[in-house]
Amino acid sequence: MIGRNDKAYYLEKWGEPLARQYTYANTGDGMGTINGEELLWLWKADGTGPSDQRGQGWELFLELDNQGMVSNWRIGTFRTSLTPADAIAVSASGRRTMR
Repeated sequence: MIGRNDKAYYLEKWGEPLARQYTYANTGDGMGTINGEELLWLWKADGTGPSDQRGQGWELFLELDNQGMVSNWRIGTFRTSLTPADAIAVSASGRRTMR
């Protein structure tokens, strides 16, 4: 379930993400400062858990703040019959398979 948990919680429950990148805040001087991190996991098309199959299922992005707490999340679909509404429902349901 996606909630206000920290980075360690998701790494323990879902394993290592497929990709990571830092997020930056504009400081107004043309430079940016790191203000968090974004993690990407792939999920099976049926929503039952993490997947290592690229090109099938859907993407789950978690945005973390500097303290490693979830500040936002989003999903993206690719080659799946799962609609974004379905993916949100599965993500928010806290089903045992999602933990």
